[in-house]
Amino acid sequence: MQLIKLLILFCIVVVLSGCGSPEERAAAYLEDAQASFDAGDYTAANLEALNAAQIEPKNAKVRYLLALLAEQEGNGRAMLQHLEVAVAEDPEMVAARVKLGTLYVYAQLYDLAIDQLRVAEKLAPGDPDVVVLSGLLWLQQGDLELGLTKLNDALAIDPTHVDALGMKAMALEANDPDQALDLLDDAIGRLTDDDEIRALRNL
Repeated sequence: MQLIKLLILFCIVVVLSGCGSPEERAAAYLEDAQASFDAGDYTAANLEALNAAQIEPKNAKVRYLLALLAEQEGNGRAMLQHLEVAVAEDPEMVAARVKLGTLYVYAQLYDLAIDQLRVAEKLAPGDPDVVVLSGLLWLQQGDLELGLTKLNDALAIDPTHVDALGMKAMALEANDPDQALDLLDDAIGRLTDDDEIRALRNL
């Protein structure tokens, strides 16, 4: 009798584990993946995100997280592919557009980067990440003055924006290294736990 009860309980567990719509199961995997990513466990995050992608291969949030994981691995090709799907499936995902635009800038595909920037500016004109993308685009095209103006605009919105601080310091370094160091020293004073700023200061 005890064995029969255990078998029935096992069957119930198996049935319940398969319950839920594909959307619900994908969402559960994504939630676990995001939690693992936030905790710095990228291996677990990648596994859970891939499980979600198997269920919903065109889920923009899943693809964006996979892009962030690819970025951690230094896999630019996979990052690009995931971001392109994310943007195609959710055209209003600003974060994905900024990441995609940034990749295009570094690949010197400036027309494609501008396309992403223009849409992002319409969706979120006050987003400092969007403004930083604009600054990066101008700097990479050789317009130091306009690039710095955009980075200053981003820092006016968010004085702790690490990417803006780093880009500004690197842009200033060639012509005014002392000002670049002062900028980084000030940032270190305000962002005492940010290793990226300290790393830039020690270059």
